[in-house]
Amino acid sequence: MADDLNDLGGYSLFDFDLNWAQLPKTTIAIPRRMFNFPGTSHVVEELVAATQFSFDAEVVLDSETDIDSFLDFITARDGRVGAFWIRHPFQHFTLDVAATNTDGVLYCDYNHSALSWQGNERIYIDLVGGDTLTFEVDSINYNDSTSRSELTLATNIDRDIAIADIVKIGRLLYVRFGHDSFKLNYLRTELATVDLKFVELIQEYP
Repeated sequence: MADDLNDLGGYSLFDFDLNWAQLPKTTIAIPRRMFNFPGTSHVVEELVAATQFSFDAEVVLDSETDIDSFLDFITARDGRVGAFWIRHPFQHFTLDVAATNTDGVLYCDYNHSALSWQGNERIYIDLVGGDTLTFEVDSINYNDSTSRSELTLATNIDRDIAIADIVKIGRLLYVRFGHDSFKLNYLRTELATVDLKFVELIQEYP
């Protein structure tokens, strides 16, 4: 996994604007089933250990160039066939301790992520100056003594990062479209919206 958005293992990045006036609807699939045996307690059985993200969002295309680029993107993916990366729009982690050059661990506010870590996590860090860094996460652990989540990264950070430098730390997801049909809603010639579903590929991370 590379440390910037210019090199994502050869896979494309979905970089079109999401409509923040309509918050994306996120679903987390936790495959479990419950058995109810008369006269005793319920039993919950784990069917699959992996937890899968999917989310629905409206994309805003505000120029003819954006519309053409979007059509090229979905054509190149062949609908649901081709995989790509996307930045989940929500903030998933909040840095609690400034990071320094060569650090390999991020110390963040505790958010229970250690309980659901499954080994395929990637994150992105949007910085105030406009840079975006991406990292593969080797492990997420909860530190009892500091009450923090500790994210151990696969590569070291290449710069000092103060808490005030960060706009957002979110999940970088490897996904496919959730459907093969796409409907563009034109508001005017150079402005259109489209509703999309993105499904995480939990067993296909490169």
